Amino acid sequence: MKLTTVKGLWIGFGILILSLILASFLIDHNIRSIGRVVGLESMSSASFGMEINVLGMGLSTLKYLDTGDPDQRERVVDDAGDYERYKVTYDAAARSDLEKESSERMNVLFAEYREVSETLMNSSDEQRALLAQIADAWEQIDTIIDERLQPGIDRRNYQGLEKVEAAANVEADVAEVATWVATYLQNPRSPYRDRIRESEAEARTDLADLRTLSLTAEKRRLVAAIGSVFDQAMSRVKRILELNDLLLDKRKRFIELRDKLDDVLDDEIQVTVTANMVSAKAEAEQTVLYLRVTGFVLLVIGIAITTAAMYLMIRRSRQLESSNRALKTEIVERERGEVQLRRSSEQLRALSAHLLSVREEERTRIARAVHDELGQLLTAMIIDLSWLEEKLSGVNGAATDRLVGKVRSLLKLSDTTVDTVRRIATELRTGLLDGFGLTAAVEQQILEFQDRTGIRCDFVANLDETDLNPAYSSAVFYIFQEAMTNVARHAAATSVSKVLEESEGELILQVEDNGKGVTEDSLGNTLSLGVVGMRERAVILGGGVEVKKGVRGKGTRVTARIPRNSGAQASLIA
Repeated sequence: MKLTTVKGLWIGFGILILSLILASFLIDHNIRSIGRVVGLESMSSASFGMEINVLGMGLSTLKYLDTGDPDQRERVVDDAGDYERYKVTYDAAARSDLEKESSERMNVLFAEYREVSETLMNSSDEQRALLAQIADAWEQIDTIIDERLQPGIDRRNYQGLEKVEAAANVEADVAEVATWVATYLQNPRSPYRDRIRESEAEARTDLADLRTLSLTAEKRRLVAAIGSVFDQAMSRVKRILELNDLLLDKRKRFIELRDKLDDVLDDEIQVTVTANMVSAKAEAEQTVLYLRVTGFVLLVIGIAITTAAMYLMIRRSRQLESSNRALKTEIVERERGEVQLRRSSEQLRALSAHLLSVREEERTRIARAVHDELGQLLTAMIIDLSWLEEKLSGVNGAATDRLVGKVRSLLKLSDTTVDTVRRIATELRTGLLDGFGLTAAVEQQILEFQDRTGIRCDFVANLDETDLNPAYSSAVFYIFQEAMTNVARHAAATSVSKVLEESEGELILQVEDNGKGVTEDSLGNTLSLGVVGMRERAVILGGGVEVKKGVRGKGTRVTARIPRNSGAQASLIA
């Protein structure tokens, strides 16, 4: 068959048409690839925004629980609204089944996260209101006893003294109930809860004894009023204890949900989006390569036939190059976003360091106030009681003997209270740490630990504390406290060895026990807040904490290493 020019043109034109069809297919595929990259970038930005707002909600909720600041509650609402707006953007860009499954999982987690946040804040509000009502009730009881019941009693005879003593017992029992309620809310341990019940029972018994005495009708009405107010107050105390249990449980669940949301948003979605963006970019670049090969083939077929087509292809190629430049710009923007994310992480860590500093300053202030002001008041009360005991000891009579016994009981209780005040002040902020340094504070804690637990302790210190930044002393001391607390609670150990030293410019604290040893599950548990707190204090100062089983798999060894006086971070929490 002879190939004529016309036939050649037709064949060339046919090949051109086929090439154009192929080129059109490649162009359309490339446009879809670019659109997919843009959608993935939108999903990445949305997930980053959702992650920031989840963290913001968590921080504002926990601040509200601690302070009751209404501004923090408004921030929770604002962060939730911003999260929902970012979620709409994410859902609009989601395409694959995996992306949609992640969206549904976030819906479920965030709904519970928001509900738990609201429950925590509402329960906190109710607890504060109940505490105010209980305080008013205690004050009302004191007013009835001091201003209305006792002033009208004739103290010149035995019965009058007996009535005064019974009323004073009721007043003391009510004060003891209030004391143990406050102690339990500060440190929710079951022995303190038992003391609340015991104090309540003593108050009811003394109140019943008061009712059995010979009283006027008016005095009986006052006693009945005291009983009524006390019953109402105790019902509110019961509700406060229930709310405290709820807050502890919900707070734990709230932190767990925040971590799960962070895992989905950061470890799952961001990783998937990044991998898909790399794949889509490679696919787009490969499509451009195919387009250029097709253009070269069209040029070989014939300039005359393909001039117009080549013009269009060149123009389209330039458009594709422009799209690629836009894609590169998007990638640069994403890199900037990652830099901003790292910067935000640094800012959050700086904020955490600042909060630690504020908390340490507040603990120091409260410890000094408790030790100085409350200690002075208790000392003055002991002096007055001693004077009263001395005066009453010189008077004979059965009623006087009972009063002397009661005064002595109050003296013992006052001494116990002074010891408790000193212990609380020491636990808040040991004065040895500021006055005598880290080594002295650790040695004092070891002596108290041995007396309290009966566990034998060995301690070796080789540390020069000259020019040691107070921030480092505080961080190492509280890491030590948390490690010893874990030994007492979980290790079932009989001995503990401790080393505090400086080596190659690092502060090194090592605590090792001979107990049952830490498990892998415990080491990997993100809800182990004590270990998290130790690591966070060390990381802020550029160091780290390692927790693992001891020698031959027995016991647990905690090792903290912190570069000495590493500069900027120390200034944040100093």
